Amino acid sequence: MIEHLKVIVGEGNVSCLENDKITYATDASQLEGSTVAVVWPQNPEQIRQILTYANRLNMNIVPRGAGSGLAGAVVPNNSLVLDFSRMNKILKFHPEDNTLEVEPGVVVDDIIHEAEKYELFFPVSPSSHTICQIGGMIATNAAGNRAITFGSTEKWVQELDVLDGTGKFFTMKHNLNEFIGKEGTTGIIVRARLKLTKPLKRTTASLSMMPDEPSLIKKIKELTQNEHLIALEFINKKASVLMGREDAYLLFAEFESLDGEMVETEEIDKVWQVRENAYPSLASQGYSIIEDPKISLEHLEEFLKWLSEKNIPAFGHIGIGIVHPIFKIDDEALIKDMHELVKKLHGAVTGEHGYGMRKGIFINDAYKYELKLLKQRYDPNDILNRGKLV
Repeated sequence: MIEHLKVIVGEGNVSCLENDKITYATDASQLEGSTVAVVWPQNPEQIRQILTYANRLNMNIVPRGAGSGLAGAVVPNNSLVLDFSRMNKILKFHPEDNTLEVEPGVVVDDIIHEAEKYELFFPVSPSSHTICQIGGMIATNAAGNRAITFGSTEKWVQELDVLDGTGKFFTMKHNLNEFIGKEGTTGIIVRARLKLTKPLKRTTASLSMMPDEPSLIKKIKELTQNEHLIALEFINKKASVLMGREDAYLLFAEFESLDGEMVETEEIDKVWQVRENAYPSLASQGYSIIEDPKISLEHLEEFLKWLSEKNIPAFGHIGIGIVHPIFKIDDEALIKDMHELVKKLHGAVTGEHGYGMRKGIFINDAYKYELKLLKQRYDPNDILNRGKLV
């Protein structure tokens, strides 16, 4: 097998070394699987040949970006792992419609910096923006700190080139959600054409400290009425204390107007840094399992109270109802209880991280049926990310 793969991609682009197999057996979720070999493809034709070969051998293929996913979407199952870090070219800027063509392995920060060359802006920026790759963001439909205004990744994808599980090539301009958010189970993204927008005007910000859940919800309702609000993030009391800050809910609002109390860029950046450092700070204290339920404003107070009663640190994109409770590695029973509560509150167990290996059991029947039909159409031999979603 290895020799055949070397013929396809070149000797330096395949590894079955034990160290590489161990490295690629996990991702940021800390779940572990098993790797047969790692391949670094350079172009779509190589991927097509690998898919043809994998179909003959009934071999499971896991497409992988930076491995920064938190739900185990790229954890292999005795799989051949395709690492896209060497397909990292920015291909072309289209001035007629302000779009940018990129390969799947391009890091999001590089897209942001490229857009700046044309005085434009790519607005979806997760906390992992310095390492996460656009292919992975599309595969999980990732959101970011300004999702309240700019939405998730799907809103900014105009066109995709995809290879399905049989090796068939598609250029998709419609029905993009057949691949966006499907965690690499229906096809492998080999090119994306992204929409860019005008850069933000000068922004201001406010940091509020709220003593309890009712006052927090009241403030959220007040802030979301402001048409200039572009970000609304929070850190709960438990997380704030663990981070060495106040015993209060921290609520950070950013405005594309003069409505905020902070006007200096340096001061605003410092507060953003506090929010972006939330997970690394908590993980260093043993809270390394991060969840991403999405709760409606109607039920948000009840959910936050439950987290407080259970002494669970949390932060997140509170403006769109995505909360990131953080658990210790042995808190499985507590995580299960939380998922049951989310279900009771008519929420979604995943708001932006995807289902991966952690949350597939919570997929509802209607979505399972949709996924089954897509797999039949695009991956009839089930070689793409087998065991995920369906």
